[in-house]
Amino acid sequence: LPAPADLPGRRTYGVRDGPARRIAPKLFGSHGQRPWFQLGMTALGEHLTFFRQAIRALREVGALSATSQAVANTVVAPIAPKERPIRVLEVGAGTGAITQAILSRLSQGDHLDLYEINPAFAAVLRQTVGSVSGPMVKVYEADIESVAHDVRYDFIVSSLPLLNLPPDKVDRIFVLLLSVLKPGGTLSYYDYWAKELRQFIHGTAERQRVREVLRVTRGYLQRYQYHHRVMFTNVPPASIHYLRTSPAASE
Repeated sequence: LPAPADLPGRRTYGVRDGPARRIAPKLFGSHGQRPWFQLGMTALGEHLTFFRQAIRALREVGALSATSQAVANTVVAPIAPKERPIRVLEVGAGTGAITQAILSRLSQGDHLDLYEINPAFAAVLRQTVGSVSGPMVKVYEADIESVAHDVRYDFIVSSLPLLNLPPDKVDRIFVLLLSVLKPGGTLSYYDYWAKELRQFIHGTAERQRVREVLRVTRGYLQRYQYHHRVMFTNVPPASIHYLRTSPAASE
């Protein structure tokens, strides 16, 4: 297989190495950082970008607002350092709400691959992670199905709106993500509590599609999920799933 940057349908962007630091607003800007008011304007711009894209393509985006910090921190909770550099994959990175939580857990030498199919969101990601040093970060403006099959990840985090996708694509995504997950690694993703109600509030064809997606996801959760958490403090309540394929071998 060709290297990730050479695969068709991808645009990849690298970020420099250096000591890891978290993307977080500071009251006063220090060397190499933007002052708080610039960061505030950047955050506002990211929220506006997210909202505009959600209005334009709600089925693709899947939500009208970015992931809350509480949900982001909970989704990335399994990510932890190892005796060697770790490799993390984020799918459907959006404008980077979960990306920031991931970066706070990575160190120099670690790798983070971000996949985002929306060009406007990918542009925000390139601007945001471009100001971060530490782990090696690459932004792939591409569908996740174009991911290199010869790369293995310690942790995978997904924000894909699975309930908005065709059932066969949801099945392919699960197969793909579980196949590139290292033994003992964790796939975590979130959706919304009581999502099953969607199968009762649409026309016949849409109800059937939602039922099929729920059937597909239920099958993978029954087989691979080892932990589940519902956050009722989020609006709407978020349901976080943690999946694992097999125990890790001795490293």
